[in-house]
Amino acid sequence: DVTVRSMAGLLLKNNIRLRLNTFAPSVIEYVKANIFSAIGDSTSMIRNTVSTVIDTLLVELSPENWTAALSRLMELVDSHDQLAQEVRLLGPTSVSGSPPLAQTNHAAVRTDKGAFSALDKLCQDIPKKLEQLQIGGQRPLDFMVPKFLAHIDSPYPKIRNYALSCALQFISPDN
Repeated sequence: DVTVRSMAGLLLKNNIRLRLNTFAPSVIEYVKANIFSAIGDSTSMIRNTVSTVIDTLLVELSPENWTAALSRLMELVDSHDQLAQEVRLLGPTSVSGSPPLAQTNHAAVRTDKGAFSALDKLCQDIPKKLEQLQIGGQRPLDFMVPKFLAHIDSPYPKIRNYALSCALQFISPDN
């Protein structure tokens, strides 16, 4: 049931926010390894919950301690071909074992929305930290902002909205 799954995700998010330091490292690694499997779920409630859990984990762990998440989110918003391959588990398959084209494209857009939702939350929650973040001598924002700008002309209004919201966090005079 979608409501039960969403509530479980929100409980996970609250426990991460309030008790992350009491989690066994294996529990944190399990969540990190499995959370992205639901980011392209067919229901927006689950996608939103997953994006909230990813955001909370990144905020609590700090992006420099989970750099793979930033990379994964950027990969998911930018690579429709790869998404089409990854989301085969989301929809029905044809006789050949591949999903119908319309299902694949729709699932890719769902995954885009889930990833962009997480990035939007992250950019709103910790813009200063993201601006100051350096990994291996490089600033992830130097790569991320151009990707956000590239999606502002997406044919999907929700994607355009997320892309613009993410980009605005770093060009606003308040930051």
